[in-house]
Amino acid sequence: MKVGLYLQDRTLQGKKAEKEFNRVLESVNAANLDLFVFPEHAYSPFNDELYSLNLCDYSDGETADTERIEDIVLEISEKAGCPIVFASSDSHDMIYSYYANPNAADDETYLNFYVKHIATSFSAFEFSDYADMPDNLYAPVLYKGYRIGRTICYDSTQPLFSRAFGVNGVDIIINSTGGHVDYKKWSYYQKVRAIENKCFTLCTMGYSDATARNISYVFGYDPCGRQLKYSILNLDRSGSTSRNLPGKVYIFDINKEIFHDILKCKSFENDEYLNQPETLNKNQDFVIRPDALSNILSKSKKIDTGLYLHKYNDKNIIIAYCREKDILKPELVASMLYSEKIEKISNKRYIIINEWNQLYDSFYKGVLSNVLKVRAAENFCAVILKSNDLQKCYQVGNCKNSQTIKLVNGAFGIDLSRTTGPEALWKNKEGLGVRKEWRKGYEVLLKHILYKANDK
Repeated sequence: MKVGLYLQDRTLQGKKAEKEFNRVLESVNAANLDLFVFPEHAYSPFNDELYSLNLCDYSDGETADTERIEDIVLEISEKAGCPIVFASSDSHDMIYSYYANPNAADDETYLNFYVKHIATSFSAFEFSDYADMPDNLYAPVLYKGYRIGRTICYDSTQPLFSRAFGVNGVDIIINSTGGHVDYKKWSYYQKVRAIENKCFTLCTMGYSDATARNISYVFGYDPCGRQLKYSILNLDRSGSTSRNLPGKVYIFDINKEIFHDILKCKSFENDEYLNQPETLNKNQDFVIRPDALSNILSKSKKIDTGLYLHKYNDKNIIIAYCREKDILKPELVASMLYSEKIEKISNKRYIIINEWNQLYDSFYKGVLSNVLKVRAAENFCAVILKSNDLQKCYQVGNCKNSQTIKLVNGAFGIDLSRTTGPEALWKNKEGLGVRKEWRKGYEVLLKHILYKANDK
């Protein structure tokens, strides 16, 4: 299946923007793509109208304009000559991703929308009936024998939003991002979402500020975490094949017959930042030796399977212990970190331990190195890897970039101020679009995923 990712140039205004929009749709139509994907906050000539419409019934006296929104995305799809994924926002700043296929066959999806959860003014978590929504919200789009899921921007930084599609057996997860992100951080998230859900991941974004420190990119990974090759529609005379050319359409050819089981992959692609420098924390308020982990666990209180409480000064260190490939299942990790059995414990700090009896070098370099760094970032905790011949420790800074901690005299010095876990993630953050009460919705989603996973 040929999927076009539009790295839209949002710096264009007025008539120039509309002219470019129509030109690109004509090119896409002529290229006979199977699916065309817009970024978050995509431009279209209909934007002023879209921003004035209500996707849902928000309160008494307000009516939903869903039918008009669907008419617009269907019209854009008709011009593109193929199904589209179009991400916009409504009058209440609810950010949504709409899939539209005006020529859907009887067994295919005609229209389907997904609503953003975090880094937003109005979250899907705010629906009063959210507990009843996952079956519909995460129902895969059906198209040409493929099952497709969609997320929006920062939703890809928390694993359960993608995993809810993963337990539904999707072949592709598409992320529409606003733009101007840190390449290292975003590439890690997209790659790991592919690995843990055994699917392809695709991500595109907008290019709205030519002076921004971070650039906008497209990303594509296969179920083994390897970067996908692409071609560029209407490549200009410069001949550049960079993944960050504003206004270009990047075409990825997806073949779902590739391995969908990471443990059966015949080859891996090394972590792009495998050899990043190992550094010491300025604040080392908890020093831990990998060869003493079993001793620490034996002296800790066992709360549940794989879940321990270790008292350290005035801190309560929650240790989540994962054997080998269990670390690849984000719902298993989350079930420990969000366990109701630790809810009332105060002053918590979080450490994940992943232990392997035998760890193949290629698997560590191509898969596990990425996964462990993302586990540290998405859970704001420390992660320790222990195997017979390899010990590693990862943390992240407040900007969620990974740090590999240096082993000194057989020990890692962990900064516990950066291990506050879910309590750090789910708190009111002005300007960042996160609210403390949304954690309840995330826990609802976790229960839904665990039920679906166990049901399989």
